[in-house]
Amino acid sequence: MTIKPLIIIILYLFGMNKSEKIHDFHTSISELSYNAPERSFEASIRVFSDDLDKVLESENPNVKIIGMSGEKRDILLEKYIQKHVGIILPNGQKKPMNYIGHEVEKDATWLYVEIPFKDKLEGCSLQNDVFFETFPDQTNIINLTYMSLKKSFLFKDKKGIVAVD
Repeated sequence: MTIKPLIIIILYLFGMNKSEKIHDFHTSISELSYNAPERSFEASIRVFSDDLDKVLESENPNVKIIGMSGEKRDILLEKYIQKHVGIILPNGQKKPMNYIGHEVEKDATWLYVEIPFKDKLEGCSLQNDVFFETFPDQTNIINLTYMSLKKSFLFKDKKGIVAVD
């Protein structure tokens, strides 16, 4: 083996390959804020873009995800978020949500949803199991603001639902 192939292999093993971004942790951060005049929650969810692509590819094996944009991508994103994020009422019913859109910022993607909410938060649970099906070390954080309540919730170890109170 010559020196050049050996150097390429070493650089790849140490994460120096520019064509593939590698990060050592899998975390999403969400802001869930109550808009009292609108009587709804506004949510922004930040995920790593490469992780999102990997998850979308595994859920849609016959679709080329990398490079996909526009309405086609939004349809897949909405389907995924509807399945993995939400507010669950005490009776077990998941509140419907409206997918607003997404934007890409460097190596992250922001997903935006609105959840109409005229109920009481007491007895409700939050769901956030994004990427649990793909990354065993995935952790998700929701920072919740509701009236005077400000609280953070940690989702890990495949526990995608936590009680608010």
